Amino acid sequence: PDMSLISIVVGDPLQIEPVFTVPSKLIKDISGLSPHTSDNLFSPDSVSVQNLADAANKFGTYIQTADDNKAWIGSPLRVHRRCLDPMFSLSNTIAYSNKMIFGLNCAESPHNGLLPFGSSWIDIGGAAVSEQSVPAQCNFMIQLIHKYYKQEKELPSIYIISPFKAVKKDLTERLKEHFKPMHDSPPGLTKWASERIGTVHTFQGKEEGTVFMILGADKTREGAISWASSKPNLLNVATTRAKRHFFLIGDKSIWGGKRYFTTANQMLPTKDITDALTP
Repeated sequence: PDMSLISIVVGDPLQIEPVFTVPSKLIKDISGLSPHTSDNLFSPDSVSVQNLADAANKFGTYIQTADDNKAWIGSPLRVHRRCLDPMFSLSNTIAYSNKMIFGLNCAESPHNGLLPFGSSWIDIGGAAVSEQSVPAQCNFMIQLIHKYYKQEKELPSIYIISPFKAVKKDLTERLKEHFKPMHDSPPGLTKWASERIGTVHTFQGKEEGTVFMILGADKTREGAISWASSKPNLLNVATTRAKRHFFLIGDKSIWGGKRYFTTANQMLPTKDITDALTP
């Protein structure tokens, strides 16, 4: 066969969706120039290469989508070998209709080296400033990093992920200001922060033993919260970056009842600041 006509497409439509910035009206106008594209079935602002490849594949399965329809997934890789529980079960429930198969030898990791308990939802509320950033949540994270650095004399091997750029920016700035007056400030702090603090979008494809997801936002940021919880993708990507431990930091009274986060609310035990910072 002519190999120039063959494409191999590997991806997951339930991870971060493609970012396409060309205006939809322009795409529609261009598509309307040909009878082959006038129905917009192949419009790049709504259909990805992954979707097209799946549609052409006769081997696959259906999964439930965010709008309660069914989506065809071609040749799904069903055996999951990255995450222990509860990350595996959380991801499997919210995104894959419980069709994934657990492929590791053990289900849970007993110790994370950073907190005195396993994967949890650390319930911290507060008013948001700087758009969606909640100072109480950022300051808690800084206290945790400081405590670890004081004990181990090195910065922790963790990822700190948020749906929002404002949280990443505020946490990074507060962290640097916190360590600035200290004589034994961590070497390489700026590089560490740039590599280990970011939005969900910047961590797709990466993995780490322990991951913190700072949700941010308060009741006045309902639009931002609705966006982050409208599909399973953001929570799914954040959850599956963690191989052994996953911690949600956020206000359960706001996020706990949102779609997909309700499952996290059920699966993750609730902890508070006192639990986390106990010597």
